[in-house]
Amino acid sequence: MRSSTFPPQLSRRAWLGHWLLGLAVAVWVFPPFVMDVGSGLDPSWGVGLHMARHHHLRFGTDIIYTFGPLGFLVQPVIAYPAQGLVAGWLRIPMFAFVGWFLISRLRCVVPWWVATVVAVPLTWAMVAPQGFGGDAPGVVLVVALAAGVARFTADHCQLSRRVAALLALAVVLGALIKMDVGLVGALALLLYVVGAGIADGDAPPRTATLLLITVAVLTVGLVVMWVLLGQPIGSLGPWLRSSMDVVLGHNAAMGADNGRVWWAPATVAAIVAVSTLLVAATWTLPWRRRAVAFVFTASMVLLAVKQAFLRSDGGHMQRLVALFIALGVTLGVALASRHASRLARVVSMPLAAVLCGAMVVMALSVNAIGGVPFVSPVKGMQSVRYLMDMTASQTRRTALVAWGHTAQPTVMKVPPTMIKRIGNKSVHIEPWDASVAWVYRLKWHPLPVFQSYMAYTPRLDHLNADALASPSGPQTILHQSLALDGRIPRFQSPSANVEMLCRYSMVEFGSDWNLFVRNASSRCGRGRTLGSYSAHQGTPVTVPVSAGDEMVVAHFEGLDPGLVGNIRALLLRPRPMVFRVGADPVAHRFIVATQHSAHIIRVPQCLQGQLGSYDTSSYDTFTLSPSRSLPAPGGPRYTVRF
Repeated sequence: MRSSTFPPQLSRRAWLGHWLLGLAVAVWVFPPFVMDVGSGLDPSWGVGLHMARHHHLRFGTDIIYTFGPLGFLVQPVIAYPAQGLVAGWLRIPMFAFVGWFLISRLRCVVPWWVATVVAVPLTWAMVAPQGFGGDAPGVVLVVALAAGVARFTADHCQLSRRVAALLALAVVLGALIKMDVGLVGALALLLYVVGAGIADGDAPPRTATLLLITVAVLTVGLVVMWVLLGQPIGSLGPWLRSSMDVVLGHNAAMGADNGRVWWAPATVAAIVAVSTLLVAATWTLPWRRRAVAFVFTASMVLLAVKQAFLRSDGGHMQRLVALFIALGVTLGVALASRHASRLARVVSMPLAAVLCGAMVVMALSVNAIGGVPFVSPVKGMQSVRYLMDMTASQTRRTALVAWGHTAQPTVMKVPPTMIKRIGNKSVHIEPWDASVAWVYRLKWHPLPVFQSYMAYTPRLDHLNADALASPSGPQTILHQSLALDGRIPRFQSPSANVEMLCRYSMVEFGSDWNLFVRNASSRCGRGRTLGSYSAHQGTPVTVPVSAGDEMVVAHFEGLDPGLVGNIRALLLRPRPMVFRVGADPVAHRFIVATQHSAHIIRVPQCLQGQLGSYDTSSYDTFTLSPSRSLPAPGGPRYTVRF
């Protein structure tokens, strides 16, 4: 039996107390940050989202990304002072919500002060790296798992309608920040609601009511918030579809084996350890509650392992460490708190402290390969003070904005003559550094997928190509020959690259940047077929002979991974396909999802020497194989059409 120390229903005073404790946790873990505008891959998408919000671009049509209309909240930069300050201040209630939810759910099994002690390191490990940015779905998974396990191992801690509605609203806001946050959050919440009803043996009408409330808030809340944010209702559908394309395409396109050798066995050991603890913590529970706890835990752990090992970097692994320790802490204190004796409760406190300490040590070890240092209340207060100073001092804000416009050009190094040529013409920055448009005060007119490496699917690729083909497309393109993950630059959004060479001419180039200006009409004529060839993966393909003024493109078929490959991709990460040129052993990542798009294999001779640093290499032979190791002939067959 549970002790009366843990009442099933909380008073308003207790709710307020939990919120105040959550706020204290938020200040404790509030990470240091600066609001200046940066350049490069990650800073540029943050600035791009601020520009999209400032210029009232329509998400889903004008701009496509995993982030939504509230995505600018992730990076509180001073590009537009009001937006930057809103993004900075809203971090506190977002962190406080995480702290409140953890404390209120952990309160089901332990006293409030133990719940608070446990919530501090968990909240830090989840929200400190990039706020709610890069691996935001990992944040949701850790919060959901810790809260869900605490809920399902408690005898009396019912889910109220108010909490269900509040959680659904939080999921809606998360989706409008980043689509995959909404997807993971909605899945976790629906499992949580249904599982709570099953675990408690509730009457079907009560569970159905909670589920109906949850679904209603998710759907109606999304529509209402979308309109309140100034987005046209007609763009909601395209945004949902396009963002789903990016999320699902990311899984197939971004898998990378960057991990340490010990990560996989350590993860297996952690799964075994927490499984053992889960069995012990639920041993005396009814079978229904046990089953729900196991299904919910397995679902969240599977998603978390996939998230971590897809990119296999320190930041994602830090989330996985946080998840396992959160699970261990929650199960440990739940196991101890199920005993009524004072001795057992006293024993649970050192256990919680030891597990929290283990979390800190493990997370700090991951920090050396991509995480963030642990923060203290002093550093948290310093961050709040920095935000207060920026809010109070217009002089500081003006100086920081001026610094961005004057200091960043020395880093970006766009030739002044190019900036002068662009003038008042609209410009797209290719492939990703959108912050250039803000720094040089250019008229930004991005392609829908404004960071082209994210055109993971044929639909996204063709949206970019159609934007370039449209008379309303950007008048100029400021281009760098850069690629992500060892890809060939012109294979990023391949159809868009074909349209760019057809409809734009290079008027100036430098060591880093090229400037393309729109032609009056396309200089590409009607295409003709050079031939269709079938080859084994790992076997060289010879490119047919073409006239000197012809651009040769290739369309591929049959490179899909098949049933086994799809299962592997679903559970962990896909096996990458690589493209090799001639006898060059360098393996370039090839995005299988866009295999049917036109890939530039040979640039016309008439453009050789006129495209600056744009890759004008012509391929006479190439090899496609499903591994970065040297290709082995005799693999599955595929077709290439020139």
